[in-house]
Amino acid sequence: MNSDWQVGLSIYNTWNNYFIYERRDRGGSLVVGWPLTRDLDFRVGYGYSQIRLENVDPQLLASGLLGFRPEDPPQARNDSRVTPQLIYNSLGDPLDPTEGIYATAAVAYAGGPLGGNVYIVAPSFRWRQYFKVNRWSHRFAYNVELGWVTGYGGRPVPFYERFFLGGDFTIRGYDFRTVGPIDPQVSTRYTVGGTKYALFNLEYIVPVGESPLRLVAFWDGGNAYAPGEVLNPLEFRFSTGLEIRIVIPMLMQPIRFIFARNWNRGPVQAPAWNFRFGFGLSF
Repeated sequence: MNSDWQVGLSIYNTWNNYFIYERRDRGGSLVVGWPLTRDLDFRVGYGYSQIRLENVDPQLLASGLLGFRPEDPPQARNDSRVTPQLIYNSLGDPLDPTEGIYATAAVAYAGGPLGGNVYIVAPSFRWRQYFKVNRWSHRFAYNVELGWVTGYGGRPVPFYERFFLGGDFTIRGYDFRTVGPIDPQVSTRYTVGGTKYALFNLEYIVPVGESPLRLVAFWDGGNAYAPGEVLNPLEFRFSTGLEIRIVIPMLMQPIRFIFARNWNRGPVQAPAWNFRFGFGLSF
């Protein structure tokens, strides 16, 4: 039977090191979607996770940002959430787009009638677009993202649900999780995260003949903001530079060599110049 419905199921048990703490997730998710038009889909996902933070930096633990005291036993967060979203996708080749738009608008809702002990609402928006510039397949691309998260029912936003910028997929010249509010009593290098963020990326992409090589000039900017702060473009952290991108279909992602100059670094201990090596599209 032919059907336009999309169904995805995942079960996971993951561990990640975030420098000043480690996070272990165990759970699963179910996503169901269907097309509204040729390029527009509606999807709704439900996920349940048991989350534990381990090997937490003593200064982060003492700060109170995690929502429990140093003498308390390790706590598990039970996260039960639903996330409806609209997805517009008119891109051709997802690995090396030349024209089209990819946009999403979503709201994550956790806790309340869904159960668990994580109570948050988190709307987000993303829009990226590609334009052909000339007959040599030069292209211009931009990406804009906005996100916000808040707790409800008297529950704070869990620390790990905050927004942490920096790295290959946000502001390229900065190291991962170094852009956002800084608490010197926790770390002078890594951000303690924000409850709202704004991000933009601009690229001019030049293919080198028929080869898989792409030369990319970029400009990235954005920041994350603590509760009570307003989005202020004057406080954006910026990164400009050149990227050598090699598109390898067999790997299903490009290889990237990034040469960046960082601007308006603020309190972040970031170098003025940086080189990064990575995989995947920048946005």
